[in-house]
Amino acid sequence: MISNPFSTAVATIAGESLAQIVIDSVPLIALENDQKYLKKVGVSMRKMGQQIEWLKLQHKFNFYQKAKLGNSLQWKLKDAGYKDLYTRELTEWVMMRLK
Repeated sequence: MISNPFSTAVATIAGESLAQIVIDSVPLIALENDQKYLKKVGVSMRKMGQQIEWLKLQHKFNFYQKAKLGNSLQWKLKDAGYKDLYTRELTEWVMMRLK
């Protein structure tokens, strides 16, 4: 069976799932005044890295699907209240690992 190269459902869900890892691990309050901020960021990035590696094994995302994944990640973080700079940098980090 040939998969539709323009289907983005899995990529959208994957992006939202990656964003949820950040939301669960690094609450907004941690970005402002938490002494353990770096540890929380490290934990979330490790979890995201593991999830990205699993996604790469399970799915062969094309350019369009990767863009949808990054877009859904970035917008879920923005909607949760994270600042633009943080969401852009984190999205770029994820996109580099998807290559």
